[in-house]
Amino acid sequence: MTTAIARELRQRAYRELVLEAAEAEFAEHGFEGARMQNIAALAGLSVGTVYEVVGGKEALFSDVLTRRLPAILKAAGEAGAGVETAVERLVIGMQVYVDFMLAHSNWLRIHLFAHPWGIGPLRGAPEREAWEQGLDLHARVLAAGMDEGTVHQTDPTLLARSLAAIQQVHLAAWVTGGMQAPAQRVRDTIVELFRRSFLTDAGRRRTETGREPS
Repeated sequence: MTTAIARELRQRAYRELVLEAAEAEFAEHGFEGARMQNIAALAGLSVGTVYEVVGGKEALFSDVLTRRLPAILKAAGEAGAGVETAVERLVIGMQVYVDFMLAHSNWLRIHLFAHPWGIGPLRGAPEREAWEQGLDLHARVLAAGMDEGTVHQTDPTLLARSLAAIQQVHLAAWVTGGMQAPAQRVRDTIVELFRRSFLTDAGRRRTETGREPS
């Protein structure tokens, strides 16, 4: 192994340590209260190494906010593979998304208090771009549901914003309640509210039995 390759591998390992530590620090103290010294201590690295690996606090916060998005998209895509209707893809995607958030509570806490989900991030181009991509994806699937008669006819982008806000409210209630409620109950409550509020009779019939994400 060459020196350059060894250094690259070491930097990658350091980066993962820093991101994990930063996720915990930002979740506990928010952006303003988080300290790079604490992140370095949690990661077991020097402050200088942390800055060398991830840059400043703003860049680190942006990386933490976006780091798990590919995993969510991959899980939702795999769970929805082969599903015939848009409304079923919506329900499955929502189940996967909520389960993922509940399983990564530090990352959830950062997102809950970073910005209103129905409006999107007010800081940082990477976060804003990721939020807009997610909103557009939801809007397109909702529009497909309207075309098939399973989702109420309205502005799909506005509906996507509304869905994001509903998820934020219920997940925030779980966090402020001490994260004690069973994850499945939280997920099922959000999905059932979506079914009652967003779906037509045909959509509710189509999703009556539901489908557990794989």
